[in-house]
Amino acid sequence: MNRADCVERAKNINWGQYAKEIQNLHSIASERLVELSDDIGCALSTTIKMNQIRRFLDSLRRIEHNYNDMKYQEDPQREELKKGIKHNLTMLRPKLAYAVGRTDPKKDEGKAFRNLMIVLEPAIQAAARDPENVFEKLLRFMESIIAYHRFYGGGN
Repeated sequence: MNRADCVERAKNINWGQYAKEIQNLHSIASERLVELSDDIGCALSTTIKMNQIRRFLDSLRRIEHNYNDMKYQEDPQREELKKGIKHNLTMLRPKLAYAVGRTDPKKDEGKAFRNLMIVLEPAIQAAARDPENVFEKLLRFMESIIAYHRFYGGGN
């Protein structure tokens, strides 16, 4: 698949429909998550640079440290870590909004960032509601988007 194919695929993505699906991140089958990641990674590979979306993954990686600690803690430490994870996930939303706001909405990059936000916001909200059961899926989803972005030639 070449760049023109990804541009064409991007035109056919119903970002709102993807967002509705992702609201229920906890119940999406792994196969479907890979399909979504493939479409999104391909679409973004033509307009967004790798380091721009990698920053978001880096934020998730920092949260992952607390998530891993939480799995091995007993209450009340577990609940305290869970609160911190929920807070940090929730605070990713304004960080994403800032990244979108820095782009020109009339240019392809700006449109692509807005589409990414449309899809990631419900995923972040789902993970913040239930970090114990959904955070890892959000992390894998983001890793998959980046993997497909790279696969389809997305550069720095």
